[in-house]
Amino acid sequence: MGEEEMKDFSFPGYKLANCFCHETYFKGGVCILARNYIIYQAINLNKLCKEKVFEISAVTIHTCST
Repeated sequence: MGEEEMKDFSFPGYKLANCFCHETYFKGGVCILARNYIIYQAINLNKLCKEKVFEISAVTIHTCST
């Protein structure tokens, strides 16, 4: 999937938290799905990625401390 297609991707109970999609090749990449109730912040690591060599995606999960 391309980045535009990935934005339309859905899975019941989850949302797309972050992804890296190939720009040159047709298939491949990585994505992170988070439960709808999880609070997170996407981390942009695209400048570290090299297609078909090193593909990474990351998020920071926010938790409540008591």
